[in-house]
Amino acid sequence: MGDDTLPEGTHSAVVDRFEGDTAVLEVTVGEERRQSTGGDDLRQWTVARETLPTAARHQDAVVTLAVDGTGQVEIAYDETTTTERTEAMQDRFDRLSRRLDEDDG
Repeated sequence: MGDDTLPEGTHSAVVDRFEGDTAVLEVTVGEERRQSTGGDDLRQWTVARETLPTAARHQDAVVTLAVDGTGQVEIAYDETTTTERTEAMQDRFDRLSRRLDEDDG
């Protein structure tokens, strides 16, 4: 399913882009890995677009990947986190725009 085998556990991912019928995800490997390495383990992982839940088939969608002991992956759309992330990005953009306007004035 993906380029790289993900370790067993639950991981958060963001749909970075689409290349034809392939979705490229930026995956943050689970909390237990983060604690043992002292930092985020960020990877790119690809899946067929139709593998994503319908609601997650857009750029910047946040999904949860649940990987079992056999390497099977269940993908769930995280609507709440997607909305929060989108609003936070828009807020940052708006603040930067206001600063630029103030500098021009």
